[in-house]
Amino acid sequence: YARDARHYFVPASNAKLISTAAVLYRLKLQYRIRTSVYRVAAPTGQVVLRVMGRGDPSLTNAELKRLAQQLSQQGIRRIDRLIGDDSYFNGAEINPNWEWGDLQGGYGATVNGLMVNQNAIDLQIAPQALGTPLQVQWEDPTEAIGWQIVNTSRTVSTSEPEFLEVGRDLSNPILRVQGQLRVGSATEPVAVSIPDPAQNFLQKFRTVLAAEKITLVQTSVTTRPAAQPETEIAFVQSPPLATLLAETNQESNNLYAEALLRTLGKVSANPG
Repeated sequence: YARDARHYFVPASNAKLISTAAVLYRLKLQYRIRTSVYRVAAPTGQVVLRVMGRGDPSLTNAELKRLAQQLSQQGIRRIDRLIGDDSYFNGAEINPNWEWGDLQGGYGATVNGLMVNQNAIDLQIAPQALGTPLQVQWEDPTEAIGWQIVNTSRTVSTSEPEFLEVGRDLSNPILRVQGQLRVGSATEPVAVSIPDPAQNFLQKFRTVLAAEKITLVQTSVTTRPAAQPETEIAFVQSPPLATLLAETNQESNNLYAEALLRTLGKVSANPG
């Protein structure tokens, strides 16, 4: 039996099997992705650090906290400048074949060197009283800062259909909520991609540094690698590749798949 056997199609998530097989063959089960903090040469009395992301898709606030704790243990109480090094991956962050609608969802989040919480904001959308807009609940209330919500959704009767569309402006922090949920229906979890992942990383890092009583004065993002070797003073590592592959294939995680494929390209191009 054959149907459209000679036609070309855009690959779907089954392509993850091919990609992850190549990653596994080249990198092996125990490979881990390292995120590092380096001390940068600076004028006397100043503390300038560079945080180098290498595309760890599993990195969360917990790992940022561990980095901050390592800095605190070394007696660092003030960082005059923190440089977010987002130079690890080359090429376009966004696949030109993706549709603009896909870029708004958590499943279509940008893959870059400095990633945290899968470059997405987690939300809960809940029905309220009949005829009123749906309620937007932030998993992390601090992430609501700076966002404008355009909410045209509504709560409908139990006899009406349900549909929901949550997206964002492609260049500004504007969240758009459309659709309808029935009165008394379950809360709907949604994820929205972050517009500026590297800045988001630095903002999250600033928060955990403050919790460790470390003052951060200035931040910046660079896409140019360090010009000379620097001393690593803190680091965290991802779980082993075996764990990352399980998330990639069992959950069909797009961000993990793209990050691992880009890691394969990076390691293959720089085998040392």
